[in-house]
Amino acid sequence: MSEAVKIDDKITKWDGFALFDKDNVLLNDQMFIHLDEARNIASRYEDGEAIIWRIELDRKEKINDHHSK
Repeated sequence: MSEAVKIDDKITKWDGFALFDKDNVLLNDQMFIHLDEARNIASRYEDGEAIIWRIELDRKEKINDHHSK
């Protein structure tokens, strides 16, 4: 699991890295804090299949904060 899941509730923006394929489709559900970690995971894909994107996560709201029971 990526360290990204440890983001504090007070943080609403986060810069990190994600892996996409050549068609700009997200390859997995992980976001990475460190470029080296993203490179390590990208190296497990076939040559050139995993492209590392620098991304910014802008959190609007948590869905489970507004659910009804």
